[in-house]
Amino acid sequence: MTMKKIGILSPSGTGNLGDEATVAVLIEQIRSRYPHAEIYGLTVNPDDTRKRHGIAAYAARSNASLQGPAATRDRWTDTTGTQGTDLIKALLKKIPFLYAVLKALQAVPRLLANSIGELAFLAKSFACMGGTNLLIVAGSGQLCDNFKGPWGFPYSLVKWSVIAKLCGAKLAYLSCGAGPIDSRLSRIFIKAALRLSDYRSFRDAGSSKLVEKIGVSGTNPVFPDLVFSSKLSANGGSAGKSRIVAINPFPHCDHRYWPVNEPEAYSSYVNRLASVASWLINHNYTVLFFPTQIRADVLVIEDVKRILMKDPTLDLRQRLVVTTTSTFQDLIAQLAAADMVVASRFHGVLISFLLNKPVLALSHHPKVDNLMRDMGQSDFVLDIGTFDSKTVASRIVALESRSHLIKQQIKFNVAACQRKLDSQYKDVFCPR
Repeated sequence: MTMKKIGILSPSGTGNLGDEATVAVLIEQIRSRYPHAEIYGLTVNPDDTRKRHGIAAYAARSNASLQGPAATRDRWTDTTGTQGTDLIKALLKKIPFLYAVLKALQAVPRLLANSIGELAFLAKSFACMGGTNLLIVAGSGQLCDNFKGPWGFPYSLVKWSVIAKLCGAKLAYLSCGAGPIDSRLSRIFIKAALRLSDYRSFRDAGSSKLVEKIGVSGTNPVFPDLVFSSKLSANGGSAGKSRIVAINPFPHCDHRYWPVNEPEAYSSYVNRLASVASWLINHNYTVLFFPTQIRADVLVIEDVKRILMKDPTLDLRQRLVVTTTSTFQDLIAQLAAADMVVASRFHGVLISFLLNKPVLALSHHPKVDNLMRDMGQSDFVLDIGTFDSKTVASRIVALESRSHLIKQQIKFNVAACQRKLDSQYKDVFCPR
């Protein structure tokens, strides 16, 4: 099959290096088969995509994207007005029906403006899609609604799926992660989008079962995450006496990034992570903090670092490393020197495996548990909400003592994942 124009729909452009690695892998796979094909991206930040990947890129969402009534700002309750306006609001709240009607009326102008903007964006989207042979939805965890509800990922996916089919393009969802999908409208959007696909696969059995549960019948095969296709050379770690443990933090219940805002849970997490780092430093390990989400994770690193700096007995100058990370190449360079990894993010775990690093996962989602299980590492998973430094310490000791065997398991399982992905690429790019 001749492919002259191929699009990649991805949530990349937000600073998530796992998403960037996914796009990079697909570009490499496409160019190896269709060196003259025009490749373009549909992303959150087209400028960033052009600079990082050297391809044409367009916005996946309009600047005035639809948000729905539930997402409209409640100015009645959020603004801080004068005593007079506060009094009026207090009186109106005593008449719930009138208060609700006024809030709904206040939302109408914004919804109309967003709808007009979206219609203009749809016209541009059709022009962009013209002549496309194949649109690939690039893996990652896009089949969810915990960010921006049904008008976030679910709406974007069904919108581009419909546009692709109307323009005569093939549509492939490759190794996608699913869940949570809590809203009824989200389920309708996602089910419709997946039913339009010519090919679809999911990166774990849980995702496949979830889409079947919401009504997507037929073949829903499971294939490894696309980033497993990255050809990274393994490294033996540090050669000196100071063993290096790389830690990938996560904005667990941190309102600055995550949709769940639980200050006590976040404070507990960063304090427990700081205790882990303290134990490592006191036992002659060097701690390397690395982000895989370069906007959110760096904030967590700074919070943990502030806690560590309160302990004057810690040799932070010699034993703590925090470096700048902005690209996938930066991330690989940092991880290459590590002996072991403590990670929470899915791609923080996966990329460590690609570099043949033993990993202790502090899991925040079933996708991390599934990845560790598939790689034969279920003994080294702890829950992000309940882990403690003593348990982490015992797992670190076990990782170190069993390092040789663990690396053999990782190498074998990574190779198996790459073979499975090779078969998937053949089905998608060279259908029988």
